[in-house]
Amino acid sequence: MNKTSMGLDEHIACFLCYLFGWLSGLIIFFIEKENALVRFHAAQSVVVFGAISLIQIIFGFEYFFGKFIHQLTYIAALGLWIYLLVKAWKKTYFRIPIASDIAEQLVAKIKI
Repeated sequence: MNKTSMGLDEHIACFLCYLFGWLSGLIIFFIEKENALVRFHAAQSVVVFGAISLIQIIFGFEYFFGKFIHQLTYIAALGLWIYLLVKAWKKTYFRIPIASDIAEQLVAKIKI
């Protein structure tokens, strides 16, 4: 089992990347210095849940159509959050389309 520079098992650190959405991803992204897989999942968490948060903020201002989009993204985000937590806990490597490409670029550009 691979360890991280934080002293955690790799799959637990990946799980924690998604636990509190983009916030936990951001914290772990800057704390973890060595494990590339954990940094990837932290960056992917920031990208995915950051984008969802932005969508909810933008559509939160529009009353009729915005409420529908806001609720739809909330339900989708909840399902995606549970899916990501389960996949990370089961040590399954997974990539979210588009977000994973952006996450890889972030990991490559931002070295700690």
